[in-house]
Amino acid sequence: MSEEKPLKEKIESLKKDGDLSLNAYIDETQKCFENDCKRSTVISLWSIFIFYLYNKIKIYGLRNFKKFVKEKKTKFEGNINQIYDLQKIKDKDLIYLCRELGFYDKNIENQLSNFLNTRNSCAHVAQLDITKYQLFSYIEQLCNYIKIIDELDFGIIHKPFFDKIKDMGEIELREIIPSLEFELLSLYVDQAIEEVMLITDLKERHLKKGYYRFLSIVIESRDKDEEKVDLFERIFNKVFTKSIPFEFEITENFSKILNYSAIKKLVLEKDYLDNLISIFVNSHSFITAKNNSRSLLLFKKNFNKDQLNTIANAYLSNNQIYQSTGSQVALKILFEENFPLLDMDLIIALEEKGLKINF
Repeated sequence: MSEEKPLKEKIESLKKDGDLSLNAYIDETQKCFENDCKRSTVISLWSIFIFYLYNKIKIYGLRNFKKFVKEKKTKFEGNINQIYDLQKIKDKDLIYLCRELGFYDKNIENQLSNFLNTRNSCAHVAQLDITKYQLFSYIEQLCNYIKIIDELDFGIIHKPFFDKIKDMGEIELREIIPSLEFELLSLYVDQAIEEVMLITDLKERHLKKGYYRFLSIVIESRDKDEEKVDLFERIFNKVFTKSIPFEFEITENFSKILNYSAIKKLVLEKDYLDNLISIFVNSHSFITAKNNSRSLLLFKKNFNKDQLNTIANAYLSNNQIYQSTGSQVALKILFEENFPLLDMDLIIALEEKGLKINF
């Protein structure tokens, strides 16, 4: 009994809150083990392992996994559109594919192949019976492998692919991003943010420009509003807090991003307008001044008097802003829309700087 208790606890530890399907498998396995049904225990525990493997593949991305399977020319019938379509792939092939993806190493693959043979023997009539200690070893090791699967960090596994992003052009990125599963894309976004936050000089910025390009277009390349909002918050919380050096590379497509209704709503709900103004105030070139002015124009009816004064003073003091034709056009519309909130002294100063406001 003393030998069995730690194994019962090990099986119990595989449960996940709220996952009724998985926990039902585990309850069944525990009952088989408690009643000394060795063969049934082996078969049931293997089902739990496969359940974990399926779920980890789902996080990796079924579409990406399907593409990988085709590249490896593994034989299976039909398409992989949902998690249980993975049943079309033989367990032996699945173990191999997951090792190829980096889920575990060759030694674990060999052990899993042995355990699969044990599972298959237990599922068919055989002369040899499984001993108590064979069962104990099976439970101990397979539970350990399940934990390894559960704790997989795709941020590490997919580093080789992620490294290609910095060398991809905009056209290629726009083709790839929509096809990525959102869970996987989120990992790439987090990694790209980490990469650009570590940049310290212009040379490094040039070498990693692809990561900036990726972060600049990733939001507009997704179709679902909830995904756009999630990505916006992931990326621009860092931009707004100035955690990312050369953040203007990411705001290149800012006006396109802010034009989505779900993101515009979020900006107003989270009171991000001061952050947008701060980005505008620090415009460092004619192009960024034009782009940032267009971003402000999207919220022309939402600024208060103090915010408008800050925008106007930036025009008066930042040469990159007031010498930018695109910026002048956008700000003229913005100020005319909010004319009643502007002091006459400020209006005169703007006109002296070349920005005539009609009222």
